[in-house]
Amino acid sequence: MGNGPKDFKDAEKSPLWSRLLIGEDRHSTNVIVLLPNRNTEQLIRQLENIIEQFDRRDFRIHMAGAPYAVELFRRSLTHDFRTLTLTSVALFGLAMWAVFHS
Repeated sequence: MGNGPKDFKDAEKSPLWSRLLIGEDRHSTNVIVLLPNRNTEQLIRQLENIIEQFDRRDFRIHMAGAPYAVELFRRSLTHDFRTLTLTSVALFGLAMWAVFHS
């Protein structure tokens, strides 16, 4: 299995790599990163920092893929769990105060 083209010119010459990596408008490109199944949370956080650092109006970076989607889902569930837990504790506390205050 190959590691991909050596440079942009090499990618342009190859029918496979030019379709896979270079956009039709020749002003965009794709970078494909294959990740092992370990510690993607930290790697995705680092990639997000890189994206934030280099993102400009005329230079947009987007991330996609299963590990990224899973990480976003994990973050959403964590946020929802915290919100539900705090709301439940607050409502239970109010209910107990109402019951025992009377």
